[in-house]
Amino acid sequence: MRWGRGMEIENYLQNAINGSSMALGKLLEAFREPLHQNAAGQIGSSLQGKVGVSDLVQESLVAAAVGFPEFRGKSVGEFQVWIAQILEHRAIDLARRFRGLSRDI
Repeated sequence: MRWGRGMEIENYLQNAINGSSMALGKLLEAFREPLHQNAAGQIGSSLQGKVGVSDLVQESLVAAAVGFPEFRGKSVGEFQVWIAQILEHRAIDLARRFRGLSRDI
């Protein structure tokens, strides 16, 4: 899976760590497509047709933007792991939410 564009991504990350909201936006946007590819595998067969991959990615990117001040990594590799974990947790939350809804019906 291709997660970014080398030095450009590294610069976005360092500038985002230093407080640039524009760099953070560019950093997150650079990860949109790789997250989309990863998200397709995160949505189980029980959620297909109920949840869009794009929705899961968007929720993950929003969570990453909001939670970025808590990010303690320094490298692109650490950021990749961090944002992938956010995606995974969002997918788990969606699965739980839909399981709960099916029980309520």
